[in-house]
Amino acid sequence: NMAPIAFVIPSSYRGYQIQGYNGNNKPVNSFNPSLFLAGGAMKASSSDMGHFLKACLGLSHLPSLLKRAL
Repeated sequence: NMAPIAFVIPSSYRGYQIQGYNGNNKPVNSFNPSLFLAGGAMKASSSDMGHFLKACLGLSHLPSLLKRAL
């Protein structure tokens, strides 16, 4: 069960968010990343990515077959 790679801005900090504008100088809504979550692709948590990076750098103990695959 993996958690998505994202963060939530607490409502108490929303006052610090600035207004964005498009190329025609018209105000735009704030970005909603939930519209793009995984889009049919693989999802990984930051912990999963840390394990993957350690494996790629040879910092973890892996079976030789898996080491060759990386």
